[in-house]
Amino acid sequence: MRALWQRWAGWKWLVLALVWLVVLVLIMAVLPALNPRLIEQAAHWQPWVQRHAVGFLVWRLMLYGGIAWGWWRLRGRLLEQDTLDPDTRQRLRRAQWSAVLALALLETSLLPGPSSWGAQP
Repeated sequence: MRALWQRWAGWKWLVLALVWLVVLVLIMAVLPALNPRLIEQAAHWQPWVQRHAVGFLVWRLMLYGGIAWGWWRLRGRLLEQDTLDPDTRQRLRRAQWSAVLALALLETSLLPGPSSWGAQP
């Protein structure tokens, strides 16, 4: 019995995260069906979000800067270790560039202007 519990303990966070995700998806799917006015109310938020887009951009850039500063400090400590093999250094470099590329793509998708993703009829 103890071995079964030990095996479950390793997977319980994953199972709980998946259950939480399913519950959130169900809520998001059922809520608009129960109250159609929620969709109309969400449409009224769009002009407000567009008026404050610059503020949101500044907030995100400050957040990215804080994360980059923390990462730069952590990266320095990691690279000082003598036990770090070249393969790990290469993977670290690839992960860094992947994160920068992902953020750049995210921010370019949020730029104002015509876009196929956010096009409205």
